[in-house]
Amino acid sequence: MPTSVRLTHDVYDRAALGQAIAEYRERLKIVVDSQNEAYTTLAFGDAATELQLADVALIRDFLTRALELSIPTKLQSLCNDLDR
Repeated sequence: MPTSVRLTHDVYDRAALGQAIAEYRERLKIVVDSQNEAYTTLAFGDAATELQLADVALIRDFLTRALELSIPTKLQSLCNDLDR
């Protein structure tokens, strides 16, 4: 059974998510279930496979990487908002 997470674009930048997905695609099955202006929902794994402990650690690493990639964009956006 796949594990799904909904990531808010207030925290995770859409482009950063795309980059992190590209970086992890060979090591982790990642499917974009849905996406809109507010959030992206990702599914990890598939219906035929149970997630293992190593998969959970890899998902955590993926989410950390996506956050690391998002930080510069989010900080720049915050600075731009403060300059207005």
